[in-house]
This record gives sequence, C-alpha cells and structure tokens, in this order.
Amino acid sequence: MTSKPTLIDPPSPSLHRSVDGTATASGSVAGAFAILDALCQGRDGKRLSALAREIGIPKTSALRTLGTLCELGVVRHDEATQLYWAGPRLLDYSRAHLGIAPDMISAFYQVATPVNAALNETMQLAILTGTEVTFLARLDSSRAVRLVTQVGRRLPAHTTAAGKAILAFSSPAIVREVVTPGMVRLTDRTVTEPAAFLSLLEQVRINGYASEVEESTTDLSCFAAAVFGAEGQVCAGLTMCIPTADIAPDRAQRLIATAQDTAHRISALLAPSPRGTVHD
Repeated sequence: MTSKPTLIDPPSPSLHRSVDGTATASGSVAGAFAILDALCQGRDGKRLSALAREIGIPKTSALRTLGTLCELGVVRHDEATQLYWAGPRLLDYSRAHLGIAPDMISAFYQVATPVNAALNETMQLAILTGTEVTFLARLDSSRAVRLVTQVGRRLPAHTTAAGKAILAFSSPAIVREVVTPGMVRLTDRTVTEPAAFLSLLEQVRINGYASEVEESTTDLSCFAAAVFGAEGQVCAGLTMCIPTADIAPDRAQRLIATAQDTAHRISALLAPSPRGTVHD
C-alpha cells in the first residue's frame, strides 16, 4: 500500500547539515514543517519517538524542534500522555482563509464558560472546512466518563451534529459538495444515503437543532445548534456531547435547550441581525 503523501518531503540529514555536521537553518525550518505536517494529517496525538521515526530525523533534533513549536503555541504537549498535538495557534494563521469571524472564539468562551461551569457538560465550537468540520474551541466536562477531544480535530461533516447544524442553513451548493463525492461511513449508524441525509437537514431547520447518536464515534451522542455571523449567514455549530449510555430524556432535552440558547447568545455577540437565512 502506498503511504499517504506529505505536504513537504521529510528533511534529508545530508541536505540540511553543514560540513561540520551541525543542522542548518533550512534544515530546522524543514524539520518544523515536517513535524506540523505529520501532526495535522492525523486525528490522534503522536509521541516523540513516532514523530522522529516518521519524518526521519534524530529524536534529539525532533525534541528540540518540538520544544520551540510548543513555546510558539503551534504544537501542544500533553504531559500526562506524552503525546504531541497540533496547537491552537495554527488557527490564527488559518482564520482569514477559513473565514472565521474575528470574535467567534472569544464569544464562545464568554458565553459558554458559565454554562459549562453550571452544567459540567462538554461543549465545542466547530466550523465547516470543505467536507469536514474542524473544532475551534472546547470546554471540557469533569465527569468521570466524558468526551475526550482536541482543538483542531476534524471529522466528516455529515457524521456530526455540528456539521448537520451548519449544513442545514448552508447553501445548496455547499451541501452538494458534502453529499456528491459520497459520504464515508464511520460507524454502523452513520447516515450515508443522500436522500436520507437531506431529509435530516430539513428536520434540523424545522426543529432548530441537530443530533447524532453514535454516527461519528461509538458510545457518543451529540446535540448542536447553528451559530450565525455578521450578515446572518451560518458560520459555526455549537455542540454538546455525552456518552450514549447517559442519555436520559430529561438530560437530552436540557442539552438541546442549552445548545440552542448558547448558540443564540453567541450569534447575538457576533451580530445582532436577523438569522436563519440560507445564502447562495
């Protein structure tokens, strides 16, 4: 099987070292981008040894580069698991390209932080990036059994409640981009039939919220509502996720109401304008 191509070729020690054997500046830059490329291609964190082996540089060089990237915020290191992840600062570089509203993330934390403190539920903010959703911000629950996720994590949009919430108010052209290539199945419950998926989006528009039960991950269920931006266009999805086994009817209704209210208040901070319009 052919390995997945990287965005850049892994740095070659022979090409990026001076005659005395020390790393050159170009080698350090190439190594940093190779590390970022490796972290961004997967959804899971990676250990130092695995990263060094994958991109073909010594562990000492990888550790030194990772230390600098962590200081800059473009890589995050989890001390407990010793895993490295793509860091939140990468989002700063992609805001203009992805069309992220300047105040969207701060509005999420302003509104959602007291809600998270009161309810102790995991909350996330996601945007549509092509046929996927990318999670921009999160607030964790402290419950013993809870969703474990990361900022920057990506999932196929059609498998998530946040993706459905966004797509329900997106233009037909954007929806076609997700549906036409074929929708990947992540679990036995993933909806992959176009007509059935479009029917789900209609229900989201009617009900004002989206849901998914083990469509993206087994044993996980989520509820989401759309966030609208300055011109009334949908710009994000606010989602709340819990283990499927914990979905009692009263808790589900509370999560739905909370997701709707939180999304509405974030939208109000971004722009107090009429919302719910589908734009071409």
